[in-house]
Amino acid sequence: MEDSEIDVFNYVRLSQLVESVNGHAEPVDLHGGLVGLLCSGQRLGASQWLEFALETCEARERPEQAEQQEFAVLYQSTLALMDAGEMEFDLLLPDDDQDLTLRIACLSAWCGAFLSALGNFAGQMQGLSEEIQEVLEDLLEISQLDAEDGASEESDFATVVEHVRLCAITLFFEFNDGSTDSDSTVH
Repeated sequence: MEDSEIDVFNYVRLSQLVESVNGHAEPVDLHGGLVGLLCSGQRLGASQWLEFALETCEARERPEQAEQQEFAVLYQSTLALMDAGEMEFDLLLPDDDQDLTLRIACLSAWCGAFLSALGNFAGQMQGLSEEIQEVLEDLLEISQLDAEDGASEESDFATVVEHVRLCAITLFFEFNDGSTDSDSTVH
């Protein structure tokens, strides 16, 4: 899939989607959970994905048809971006004009949701290489960041975000055989 064909989400669009189902969770919980799910090698059908997404969002309302389509687009575009490799995929976090403390808290929550979904769907994680164990340990440490104790400067934060992004891509290619077929799932 070419870049121009990928319907890319941003944090605002993701927030609107969570709000459309009166979701109690943060948008980063949904994106982190989705990326963790995809990194585990699992692929869900449309109804399975929608149920996972609604549970992750802590939705209090069922989505209308248009929102169901948006959830499907989120799934497909995230899978396509991850499958495209390192240069295409990005974490969906609040914009740089938001308070650094909020962005640190969101990054920490993103990592927590990612690890939770990865652990739920990847099954047994025994026999992992030392590199993969270090990646998981890094993400666990970041998931436990206290926003007040985290990166104190923009450059520190940007470095940590880039590290998390690369960790996610590393895990995606570790647990996926490189032949992901984004057209075989969620429509």
